[in-house]
Amino acid sequence: MDTNGRPTVVVEPWPILDIHNTMSFLFKEAKIKIPGPKLREYWQRSKAYGEPWAADVPDEEMSFTVPIGIYGDSARVDTNFNTDHIMALFVNLILWRPVSVRWSRFLVCAIPESRLTNETINGILRRVTWSANHAFYARFPTTDPLGQPLRGNAARMAGKPLTDQGYKFQVTELRGDWSFHKKIWTWPKVMWNAESICHLCTAKGISNDWDELFWNLEHNNHQEFSLTQYLAHRMPTRRV
Repeated sequence: MDTNGRPTVVVEPWPILDIHNTMSFLFKEAKIKIPGPKLREYWQRSKAYGEPWAADVPDEEMSFTVPIGIYGDSARVDTNFNTDHIMALFVNLILWRPVSVRWSRFLVCAIPESRLTNETINGILRRVTWSANHAFYARFPTTDPLGQPLRGNAARMAGKPLTDQGYKFQVTELRGDWSFHKKIWTWPKVMWNAESICHLCTAKGISNDWDELFWNLEHNNHQEFSLTQYLAHRMPTRRV
């Protein structure tokens, strides 16, 4: 009860496996190794092709900067009681490819789609960003995501290097199918079977004008949005 005698609701934090902890485990405990020359080749090639996320990686850090990807997907789960749809986030090491692809995807978070709201999605993404930033700076956090003191093992590890080799981890891929991005960005009136079918350009799925239709590849006049146009034409006006 609160001070006015009304019942209080306790909201338990949704379980998340932090990316920086996963990376530390993989390289310290699981002993994953990625050769330095392969890492250097990846960054040099990415720079040569003008990838903006590779432009600021110093030459002296290429051999120990590990590219990672974040992947989102949904799946239907059937139980003895009902059917639910789950949205999950995974992280992977782009240059590490084991025999089975299942071994290369590490769960970050899974949540029933019935619980997906603007607040839960943003809360999960803020936590993932916080953790990915610590993976990039290669050290365990010194406070929790809200800036509060750490406890237990997290406090004992605070400020220490994530790996013995000094690896740092940089997100270079954000992947997911159309449905996943729709859930994340909540584009209004944009759907695979709607009039506005593309979130990045003016292509239409329904139109009396042949030039506007997305399958018109002979005279492709579809205008690709700039960042400003994307925000103006595709993002919702509230609860972003």
